[in-house]
Amino acid sequence: MKSLAEAYVHPGTAWPRLVLDGERPVGFLMAFFDIDFAGDGTGTDIRSGL
Repeated sequence: MKSLAEAYVHPGTAWPRLVLDGERPVGFLMAFFDIDFAGDGTGTDIRSGL
């Protein structure tokens, strides 16, 4: 739930995906792109991840 809420708040950087087995949900993953990991606004620690 938390990751899905984060994806909703940050649509430009979050990439949420539901994993299905046929019609049955079996997992969730989310990637993020170009996040200022340090949070200091300098842009010196930009990261992406899964």
